[in-house]
Amino acid sequence: MLMRKDSASRLVVVLQPDDMEELDITFAKFDYKNEKTREIISDLLQKAREEHDFNRQGKRLTIEVYPMEGGCEIIFEAADRDLPAEEDPKKSLTAFRFAGSEELYSCLEKVGHLVDQMTLSAALYLVDNQYIAVFLSISTQTQKLRNILKEFADDLGEDPQFLSRLDEYYPLLISCRSLTESMLRAGAK
Repeated sequence: MLMRKDSASRLVVVLQPDDMEELDITFAKFDYKNEKTREIISDLLQKAREEHDFNRQGKRLTIEVYPMEGGCEIIFEAADRDLPAEEDPKKSLTAFRFAGSEELYSCLEKVGHLVDQMTLSAALYLVDNQYIAVFLSISTQTQKLRNILKEFADDLGEDPQFLSRLDEYYPLLISCRSLTESMLRAGAK
């Protein structure tokens, strides 16, 4: 295994065929939906922190994997912008889980008129064939919206560990400043 830190924000890991065999994974099985892959990524990042001072804590991270003769090259790139600060009381993230697209569309129909005048940052993820909608700062001023969302989705609350895993493990369908625009564009996919 070759691990090199190209810059403060970029780390390259080359796994040779014997490394792949030792890790019991092939390039074809290297998929972030696969728990084994997530374990390997986590272990590599831990090693990078310890040996190369590559600390991506608090940063968005892009992971690219390319095949090589019997092995693979993994490139970790930390974005310049930070993840939202958990300790900022004005900015809290709240997640809701929709069982399927029918619930998502029904919710959109009901809240469409309510949020037309709102600017509310939202992101939509696909997790095990369910939609997870994450909202930035659903406050008491938007309690009516929260109540409507609860009619169609499970309120997952503000668990920072769960929310940080979403960015790491699941596909982001859309991220936008407008709730209806975000959800409608994602639903169109």
